[in-house]
Amino acid sequence: MGPRELTPSATRTHGLFAWAAACSVAVLACAPARDAVSPPHGPSAGGAAPNGPSAPLEPIVDLDPGPALALLPDEGEILVRTNVLRGHPVGARIGPILGTWPGWRETLHAVARDPIVDLDWIDLVGPADASQGRLVARTAAGTPDAALDGRLVALQARSAEPAASHVEPGVNAAAARLDGVLRVVFRAQPRTVAAVPVSRGLATSHVLARARLHDPPTAHLEAVHADVPDPHTLVRVVPQAIRRMRAQVFALPGGDADANAEGDCANPDDAARAGANLRDTIAQQNFAIVRMLTHGLLDSVVVTVEGATVKMRLHATRDQLEAVVGLVSAMIPAGDGER
Repeated sequence: MGPRELTPSATRTHGLFAWAAACSVAVLACAPARDAVSPPHGPSAGGAAPNGPSAPLEPIVDLDPGPALALLPDEGEILVRTNVLRGHPVGARIGPILGTWPGWRETLHAVARDPIVDLDWIDLVGPADASQGRLVARTAAGTPDAALDGRLVALQARSAEPAASHVEPGVNAAAARLDGVLRVVFRAQPRTVAAVPVSRGLATSHVLARARLHDPPTAHLEAVHADVPDPHTLVRVVPQAIRRMRAQVFALPGGDADANAEGDCANPDDAARAGANLRDTIAQQNFAIVRMLTHGLLDSVVVTVEGATVKMRLHATRDQLEAVVGLVSAMIPAGDGER
């Protein structure tokens, strides 16, 4: 799904980045209600690369983002509710951090100046290899579709790859090499942008042009949701025995956040060893300078084991979130999070 493989020397820095990305989602007291956006009567007709008459109308179907992107059982999914982040005093500042998402930095910059300001949510699915990942996002309420279409026109103007053959006729699109992958970025319905490998462009644009796409379902106060198979391939500090990990971040009033994660192992013995490994890794990373810079964030991590499941939880205060976001923001080269 995109995060680069870690070397031992990068582990501590990436660990802080991961905690910042997860814990900085302390937000409004309640996540927004679920909405849906219906497609127009056929694919969109204006914009970057309209490519011929629309196909005959087909029945509209109701879909969540995962099924719309053809999420497979052995693939992962990461959802970020940027509209929730936007209402939080810390979350509102992490657009440049989110804009450096490994494997998706150039793609996000192509569709949004600041993902926290310009988008309401981002849903990313796929295997660990970002070149096979698929992304769909909803633009912020009140943002005219013409603004997104203008970004697609600008993207296509910088690319030698024509978009028309990679999407349904009539869909606004641009094709370009982004983050080392030839992707097609398109708007197949109002307030909805998708980015997929060109090999999946026709199928995905066909679905989205005819779907009533719902906002992703979330639990009460949930701001981030991740479901990742084989998480060790993405973050080496996660023990190999953990076969699949699910993580959530919940918004708390006043600027704090609660995060929890569950990792599935093959059996209780593997889970016990994985839990002990995680405790040791956190203790090793939580040396004096880290405690000082994060205001003791890692002191709050609790790891427990229940049967074949490893469980982790963390409560982060607003002060800790401010410290970590400030630290990570300082690591981003000037201008890297802006376009």
